[in-house]
Amino acid sequence: MTTRWMIGLAASGLMGLNVAMADSEPLSRESLARCASQVQTLRDESTRLTRESTALDRRREGIEERSAQLRLERENPVQDDLEAGLDFRQRQIEHKAQTVAFNADIQTLRDQITALNALKFDYEQRCAKRAYRRADLESLSSEDQSAMREGLGDVKVPYIDPASTPPPQSQP
Repeated sequence: MTTRWMIGLAASGLMGLNVAMADSEPLSRESLARCASQVQTLRDESTRLTRESTALDRRREGIEERSAQLRLERENPVQDDLEAGLDFRQRQIEHKAQTVAFNADIQTLRDQITALNALKFDYEQRCAKRAYRRADLESLSSEDQSAMREGLGDVKVPYIDPASTPPPQSQP
């Protein structure tokens, strides 16, 4: 019984080795070009999305400050001043519209980050740590060659955790 088990283990190990060897075949020229394009997209888009995320963080802070100000005014209304009441109501309406627009922008950013993370996953599965022929690399544009040489080691794709960054409330 032990001998059969060892033969089965050795055979499954060899089969795994064949799968690993198939995965490590050099990239074709077309695949290498696609991988280089993915690297460039990931580099450009991660930088852009990080900038947008930072800008949205600043917008969120502004919206939260305005919410606090409007909440304070609502708790301490100016008595018998119709003009002040109308002005306050108008600012509430504008604030709600800004908050709704902000939430739409956050959702757009989340969708873009999700798509970029899918592209990164695809790159990691199909391109990362794969060999390629020098002649195929040299046939690429200089930008594509640089992209393949640089890889993604320093690329940070932004991430938004929906649980830790709830959108601001639309009500002040």
